[in-house]
Amino acid sequence: MANPLAVAPTPPDFCFCSDFFNDPNNYETYLVLNDCVQAEALMPRGSQPLPVYEPNYHQLHFIGQPPPELPLLYHHGGCQIKVDICDPYDTERGGAVFYTVPDDFREMAGWVINQCVVGHTPSLGGFVTKNISNSINYLRSHTGVWDPYNGYPLSATFFTVELSYDTRETDGFHSGSFDPTVGGAIFTSLHDTLLNTPFSSPDWNRLSEMAERIGHNWASMVRGVNHHEPWYGNSYPTNVPIDPVSYECDAKLGNPTQVDCSQLQYSQFHNQSDTVSLEPGIVNFLHADTCSIGISASASLTMTWQQIIAAVNGLIEICVNNPLATAVGGRAYYEPQSPSDIGGRRKTKKLRDITALNALPPHANVSLFRQYEIFSDFPPPAQEIASCTWQHVLNEQDVRSCSSVHHRPSTP
Repeated sequence: MANPLAVAPTPPDFCFCSDFFNDPNNYETYLVLNDCVQAEALMPRGSQPLPVYEPNYHQLHFIGQPPPELPLLYHHGGCQIKVDICDPYDTERGGAVFYTVPDDFREMAGWVINQCVVGHTPSLGGFVTKNISNSINYLRSHTGVWDPYNGYPLSATFFTVELSYDTRETDGFHSGSFDPTVGGAIFTSLHDTLLNTPFSSPDWNRLSEMAERIGHNWASMVRGVNHHEPWYGNSYPTNVPIDPVSYECDAKLGNPTQVDCSQLQYSQFHNQSDTVSLEPGIVNFLHADTCSIGISASASLTMTWQQIIAAVNGLIEICVNNPLATAVGGRAYYEPQSPSDIGGRRKTKKLRDITALNALPPHANVSLFRQYEIFSDFPPPAQEIASCTWQHVLNEQDVRSCSSVHHRPSTP
């Protein structure tokens, strides 16, 4: 079996792996390396640019056979490779043409195969971006506008190559538009630009509004077949008070992995009740291997799972999935600030939530951490609350020092 062509993406482009792209009907059915290598071998070869069209090319007039239309699909066995574009304005262009180098897409597919199929046990699907800097550079430029539905330029689009199980029902799910990691990468870049823009600059208000709206969309994004909230959507809350939630990334909380946090998002958010009641000293825990969440409060309160999910998604995307930083744990908590103060990240590692969701009410806290202790089975909440790890989370100590703690089975 020939090795696939594979070239690593250049930041800010990134690769992301998730079991979301596996077979949803049988989680013990994994992507087979040989199938994916054979699917990659079906992709065109060559170093000379060839034309491909966005959807709606039928609106144009051709002599002879029209060029291929995006998305481009390549199948073998249980593996599918999809080449697609993120263009918020695509329905208005009537089939824009792009000249792309075939070997570039093959190398992207090969990288996803190496990282997600070869690099994980069990194997996963995933995607990689190409030229996401086109969107980032345009949005933070002097001419950038936050609303891509009105005049978003063709030069600001970017490509994705996605690897998934062949029967995966991802119809309508475009990684470049709907995956939270993409929204997080674009929002984070805008936020960093805003932190380095003086309040007196004529660009500050434009960047602030754009980051706030894109950030709101990003916080609403969920990786799922029936969740199609793009990072560039037009949804925007009105009459929402600006009492912020702060997200603080902290290496002392360990290093949860992208794959496990993705599994937590995908598997544990669907069956929760509408609301949860919190009391001081009581903690709700969620776990997916290296990725753990603790939901607590310093006063009695009731909040919705949608509020919790928004905060958890924000923590995971900011502290774990940020393709330009090392994955670490983090905290989300209510912290009133001046509406114009969105920063402090340079020194304190805090990232103000300017999504306008105001996910957490006063007294609520969400902690993302890695559970290093070894338990004999699933511990009862009281045991986990008293554990070394959670006490270190509460006291802002290094949870990695708990890795030697081994809870032996209880005896009758």
